Formats: sequence, C-alpha cells, structure tokens
Amino acid sequence: MTSARTRGGFGRRLPSKARLLVALLFVATIGWLVAAVGAGAVLRNGQPDRALGFAPWDARAAARAAERGLTKGGADPSSLRQAGALARNALSRDATVVPAWRLMGLLEVAAKREGRAAGLFHMSERLSRRDLPTQLWLIEESVKRNDVPDALRHYDIALRTNPRSHDMLMPILVAAAGAPQTASDLGRLLATRPLWAGNFYYRLGQSPAATAPDPAHVARMLAIARRGGPFANEGVLRGLLESMVERGAYQPALHLFGTLSGQAARSPKTVRNGTFEGTNDFAPMDWDLSGEVDLGAEARAGVGGRGNALVVWASTDRNGVVARQILMLPPGSYRLRYKAGRTQASAPSRLEWRIACAGTEAFLLSGPVIPGATAVARETGFRIPAGCAAQWLSLDIGSTDPAGSEAWVDDVGVARAGG
Repeated sequence: MTSARTRGGFGRRLPSKARLLVALLFVATIGWLVAAVGAGAVLRNGQPDRALGFAPWDARAAARAAERGLTKGGADPSSLRQAGALARNALSRDATVVPAWRLMGLLEVAAKREGRAAGLFHMSERLSRRDLPTQLWLIEESVKRNDVPDALRHYDIALRTNPRSHDMLMPILVAAAGAPQTASDLGRLLATRPLWAGNFYYRLGQSPAATAPDPAHVARMLAIARRGGPFANEGVLRGLLESMVERGAYQPALHLFGTLSGQAARSPKTVRNGTFEGTNDFAPMDWDLSGEVDLGAEARAGVGGRGNALVVWASTDRNGVVARQILMLPPGSYRLRYKAGRTQASAPSRLEWRIACAGTEAFLLSGPVIPGATAVARETGFRIPAGCAAQWLSLDIGSTDPAGSEAWVDDVGVARAGG
C-alpha cells in the first residue's frame, strides 16, 4: 500500500517537474531564438558574418555576406566561389531574397555569361522593382543594346521607387536632355508626368550656362513633354531662357518661350507685351523689369489713358536700365513706336530707348524719350545689320531731381520702316 502510494506520489510529482523543465527549456529556446533573429536583423547589413553566427539560417544575411565577400575579394576565383556558395545557400533557404539573385547575376557577368546574367537580373526585378542595384544594371544593359526607351523605363522605375537615387541619376538625365539620341524619348517619358518630373525640371533650370545641355535639343525635349499638359511649375524653367540667351542660343530660347507661353507664332518680329497688359513671366523674352526702390519700373493702371502703362522711376543721382527684352529682328530698317507721358512727379533728366546687337556694346539706336504732359505718340528709326542675330531693347533712366523723377511709356512696338 505504501509502495503504491509512493509510486502514485512519485508519479504525480514527476509530471509536474517534467512540465516545469519543458516549460523552462521552451522559454530558453524561444528567448535564444528571438535574440538570434534580432541580432541577425540588426547585424545583417553592417556585419553579415556576425549575423550568420547568430542566425545561420538568415538568407538575407547570407546574401549580404556574399556581396561583401565579392566586394572585398574582387575577381579572385576563391572569392567568387565563396560568394556563389553563400548566394546559393541564401536562395535555398528563401527564394525571394533579391540581393542573392542579383549577386548570382553579377557572378554570371564575371564569367562572361551575359545572357544568363540578364535572366537573373530580370528575376531580381520581378521580385522587387525597388532594388536600385538591379535597376542600375538593367539601365546599363539597355544602353549597351542602344535601347533608349528601355533604359529610360528603368530610370523611371529607379527614380519612382528610390528617392535616394535622385542625386545619382538626375544629373545623367539632365545631360540626356541635350543629347540628340535621347532628347525625344525623354520628352515622351516626361509627357506622362512622372512624380520625379518636378525635381528634374528644377535641376535642368538650375544648370549653369557653361555646363547646360545643348539648348536646341532641350527645347525640342520640352516641346514634346508639354504635349502631356501644362508643366506643374513652369517658373522653375525660367532659368533656362536666361541660360540660352547668355549662350547666344537665341532660336532655341525663342522655341522654349513658345512652349512655355504659347506665343511663339508672333514672337520673332515684334515687341512682346508692348501694351503691358500681360504678365512678364519669362524674361528676357518678356520684359525684364528692375524692381529697386530707387530705380525701377512696373506696369500700373490709371496712367496714360486706358489700361496699363509702364511707370519708370529713379531717385536723385540714380540712373540705369529699368526695362529690357531680347528681340530677334532680321536685317533691315525699322521704326520703334511708343507713347510716353509724365506723372505728377517731375520728368526724368534722362530717359531713352536703346537698341544694341546682343553681345556687343555698339548701339543701333539711342533715342531720347521726351514725355509730354499728355499722351504723345512718338517713333524713331534704326537699322539691323547683317550678322546681328538678336538685339537688346532697353529703357534707360536718370534723375537729378532731389525728389526723384517718374514717367510712363506704353504701346511699344517695332515695325518695318514704311510698313
């Protein structure tokens, strides 16, 4: 009886201890597993070898270790074999590990098996379009095949899925805007209004004149891009007009002005916004107005009759150009016509229109403007010589009055002499 009770008691106590032992073992195992997985996740990018020490089954750590080994060992055969083994090990554990597919592709490139490499990189892309190294390789592969649309497709994917790629890829695309073999295709891509287009236009508009891409191809690219609808912020492209004019690329600047403003058809042979009723959004094709407190110009209503007129002013002892725009008149004789008048302030001591060939300091016209008490229509003649592709039309003012001076001009236009 005692023996039975003892056996019964022992039987009841043993499962209790066993359960406790199993529970403790389970907790310890889970704790170690959580720690190992956590360490692997933390270390796999920076220290993948250590991550594999904690979690040898971590396929992503294995892929990262393979990449690092290949980077350190370069084309050394043993490094290539070791990297391949790690990559295959990673894929045997998890076939969705993109870096392992990409690495296998690089190993095929090293072995000069380009066809197999392409298949592996396309597999990598199918698994994830966000892998930037994969997209970079596919861009290069498309360029080698001279397949510009496909290369631009991969640029688009990389820029949309990896904002960190912008600093790397945008300068290349800006350069491509000025290349004859890529400008049109890039324009067609931009016409689809990709999310990165604003950043691209900003960088294009900020390009220094000395390093900006070819103006003619840029103007053509933007004309194609504009077919997709208005640009989100045309103002960021204003710098391009100034850059093109500075480089002497007058016709591309005119074409770009037409793309941005829709005024190309009547731009070459007249003064733009000579009535000052419109806006001057795209200087120097539109009026470039000085806005200084003591030397400036602005379109203002209530002077010179109906609508707006350009009011110009100068403080005492100030003088300079307050309004100008670039013209592209062919050789021949012309008349500059305008109206001028006074405001309630004193008349300027000097007010004159000047016309000079762009890039020179020789004036084709330097005619005084004599504002009357009422609106007075005036005109003066000048001649454009051969070889003068573009001309600056400017209004220059000076004042000696202690209280400052002011006047207005309006209805400015240019016409062929006798026309």
